[in-house]
Amino acid sequence: MVELKDSGTETMDNQVVKDIIGSGFAIDKSGIKHKIGGNINQSEGEYLWRLILNNKFQRSVETGGAYCVSSLYICDAISRQASPYHIIIDPCQTAEWHNIGRDNLDRAGFRFYKLIEEPSEIALPRLWKEEEKFDFAFIDGWHSFYQVLIDFFYLDKMLRVGGVIAFHDSGFRCIHRAIRCIMGCPNYVLLDAYGTVSQKRRLMNKVKKIANLFVRFIPRQIAEELFDAETVRPDYFCQLHCSLILLRKVSNAEREPYWYKHF
Repeated sequence: MVELKDSGTETMDNQVVKDIIGSGFAIDKSGIKHKIGGNINQSEGEYLWRLILNNKFQRSVETGGAYCVSSLYICDAISRQASPYHIIIDPCQTAEWHNIGRDNLDRAGFRFYKLIEEPSEIALPRLWKEEEKFDFAFIDGWHSFYQVLIDFFYLDKMLRVGGVIAFHDSGFRCIHRAIRCIMGCPNYVLLDAYGTVSQKRRLMNKVKKIANLFVRFIPRQIAEELFDAETVRPDYFCQLHCSLILLRKVSNAEREPYWYKHF
């Protein structure tokens, strides 16, 4: 059973994270400041930190790195276990992010991580072939519908039963639709939803919720042919109105041939 309660008296106390979140900037080795953006915020980071800590997860992986703000929270949590191990897949760490993410992890004293500078569609199949196994996975890489599905496809094969996979930025239309598709998988259940999405997204959710008042009187099979899934099953009903979505793997069940869920 995945635990979501607070982690007792333990608190996140990593100075590198505090400096970055507090200032809004990350500094490279030459001393140049870079304004951070697109990363998880403090509230989301502390939420993931508690989730990982409470469940004693010690092997984790994430797609996307940038300034490695999420990596710092994850690594701090798993560092309290006997054999912590974290993999970051970020093809642009050197070319685009000036190795700041790597430097941040080193400054924080973490030595148990591995950074792979390759696209996830290349790195993940190799990790699967190497029979890697993980307790926690975080998808926050290239933001496209197909990329999220590819990342999930391979991470699902390496995630242990009982493990958790988290998706960030679910307010983005492309990621949101991918998550709705993934949620139909029979071997995953919604564990939790956290954070907020944009005002535009919240407004659209309300419109879909109102439209559902009329659609619910139509037989489900007919409604699914006539309307999109967000109208048939609005985000509020399936708890997809947050920026951070977490799914728990309950089995290794494979999807049957011709499997499909309206999303």
